[in-house]
Amino acid sequence: MKLSAIFLAAAAALSPAMADGVSGAWQGELNGQKVEIDLREAAGAITGRFRALNSGIDVPLSGTIAGANVTFGAAAVSLQFTGTLDGSELEGTATRWSKASEASFERSEPVAPETRPQDPQGPLPYASEEVTFDVLAGTLTVPSGQGPFPAVVLVTPEGPQDRNAQGFGHRPNLVLADALTRAGFVVLRYDDRGVGASGGDYYTATTVRFAADAARALAFLKARPEVDPQRTAIVGRGNGASLAAIAGAGATKALVLISPSGLVGAEAANANTAREMRAKGEDEDDIAERITLQKRAFAVAADPTKTDADIRATVEALINEAAGMMSMMVSDDMIDAMARQLSAPWFRHYLSYDPKPDYAKLAEPVLVLYGGDDRSNPPGDNAEQVSAAIASGGGRAQVTVLPGLNAALATPPPEKASNFQRTETLNQAAIEAIARFLATTLAAS
Repeated sequence: MKLSAIFLAAAAALSPAMADGVSGAWQGELNGQKVEIDLREAAGAITGRFRALNSGIDVPLSGTIAGANVTFGAAAVSLQFTGTLDGSELEGTATRWSKASEASFERSEPVAPETRPQDPQGPLPYASEEVTFDVLAGTLTVPSGQGPFPAVVLVTPEGPQDRNAQGFGHRPNLVLADALTRAGFVVLRYDDRGVGASGGDYYTATTVRFAADAARALAFLKARPEVDPQRTAIVGRGNGASLAAIAGAGATKALVLISPSGLVGAEAANANTAREMRAKGEDEDDIAERITLQKRAFAVAADPTKTDADIRATVEALINEAAGMMSMMVSDDMIDAMARQLSAPWFRHYLSYDPKPDYAKLAEPVLVLYGGDDRSNPPGDNAEQVSAAIASGGGRAQVTVLPGLNAALATPPPEKASNFQRTETLNQAAIEAIARFLATTLAAS
């Protein structure tokens, strides 16, 4: 047999799975939620991302492939998948929160590019080191030149996040860390517990635990020989702003609070729901009904005497009440998913958490930074409450609102487009405002 014929016969013997490989984007549904898994295969190992297309959750996954057999997991969203690859289909069993169900994914176009225009490209003019402290893991970037340098901890917003605060395919903490390191700051960014290379469990922690993680990150940073421990700051966005305030009070020289809430958690969540429904053009009576039902669910979830079973029963009863006969279209998996969110220790604590007393403990200079089009924590609803709370404790708040930017301090995508489709990760005016404030407040005396 000729050599070419041998190659042709070998190629024909390959299954479609072996010929195509598993690398690429795949889409399907889990618990009624549209998801994408973006996979990369190398020498039998799989790496990639799990993305919830509506919420923007975007977390690492890893696994293996042997022939057509594929296994991967994403601990941050409690996902394990075992299945078989057959060309353009990936079918098997997905287990989330100890509940197994059939799952299938089909090849698709990726919702986000591998890199964004603002992602730093090598060679980098600074050193980058992988570090660990307690159960957490992160990246430390150190400017070139002679230290010790001023230093900054970047805290992620709410939800399971890796060190880059990746969401919707954007990596804002990577972009900000690059800009600040180039500007002369040592920067530490880290994976949330249970995400990426960090140990622990995200879903059993509360705001108190996450704030302790941020405090531990600050202590680790101060102990580094490259860092001037008298010139440190913490930057946090969304719920991360509250964590920054708790961890930084009396322990750092400055803070940057991006899109901080001035409301109790349940109030903030209800206001956010109403804003999102109005943005979609929904009727005010429907909005009022939804908020009434949500308040009832939150009241049960916030009650420490209620069990997970109580919360699930409440969710099911409210769905039946609101949807009537249509409630039959709501699957048990969807009810379970909603109940799990309400039952999460972090969320139950968040519902009753008022951040203002923690802001009142800040005696350090604070930059309070919002995008003018922030729909998560609009400055009109929150800025005055946050700045007043800081002032009540003797702190100094510099409130800045950047027109045209969203909660992530980026230019929003065109109307009806997804945040996956926007090109800007972090607006340059926001980067400059943060860098300028830190340069002033952390200047050597």
